[in-house]
Amino acid sequence: MAQRREEVRQAANKFRHGRFNAFFREEKFLEEFAQGGPAQLAALKEELTDPTSLSELPAGTSFMHGKPEAVLERMSMIDMLHSLAPKDPSARDTMVALLMEPVDSSLSDTAKKGLVGEKFDLLFRLAQLDRQLAVDSYAQLDNPKLKSLLREALLAGLSESGASMDEVKRLTRHL
Repeated sequence: MAQRREEVRQAANKFRHGRFNAFFREEKFLEEFAQGGPAQLAALKEELTDPTSLSELPAGTSFMHGKPEAVLERMSMIDMLHSLAPKDPSARDTMVALLMEPVDSSLSDTAKKGLVGEKFDLLFRLAQLDRQLAVDSYAQLDNPKLKSLLREALLAGLSESGASMDEVKRLTRHL
């Protein structure tokens, strides 16, 4: 699995840098990545579930400007999942699994901030792909503080998906 995880990190780096290159073919890249099958997504999930790279960041690390390489790499992995998800239900399932993964309270504040930021991004993107799945996943979050922090991601993602304000209210009224 260690080799697969390294391959995922390399793919994420290539994806991140390639997306801004006119000659990069994102669809072909994603097709090749998906050829790795379920093991490829499992390695990606394992990589994002492992908070080690975030735990190694110094206290007070900024996630807004001048993001550290570890954060950019992890963001790229989420970007890959989001790009795979419209055609691959298992990528969507991986997004949900990562969203539902509890944040270890013993981690440093910096690592926890990074993980919450990733969950925000995952929920925002999931809402763009599958409104009901995002709402259902959000409803299943059992940490009230996390739920409060992620509410804006859900609402913004639903709105970004093209849902009208009435539709957003209808989908979230029970929350």
